[in-house]
Amino acid sequence: ALPGIDADAVYQTYLQPPRWELYNLSQDPFCFQNLAYEPNERQALDSLRQTLTTWRERTHDNTLADSSLSTNLP
Repeated sequence: ALPGIDADAVYQTYLQPPRWELYNLSQDPFCFQNLAYEPNERQALDSLRQTLTTWRERTHDNTLADSSLSTNLP
């Protein structure tokens, strides 16, 4: 076990992952602190979402029609 880590919370996140995940791998190599919904990380998340959308369009990703896979934030 890692100090300061709530194993039950980590397991619950594994069972029901959030729609978006964004981690600072240099500070959080085990990906326990999801930064995706932090206001100061919004620009980074928006940029990555746009990159994903562009890639999906360029590669003719057939899941684009699936609204559950939309890159829009809730």
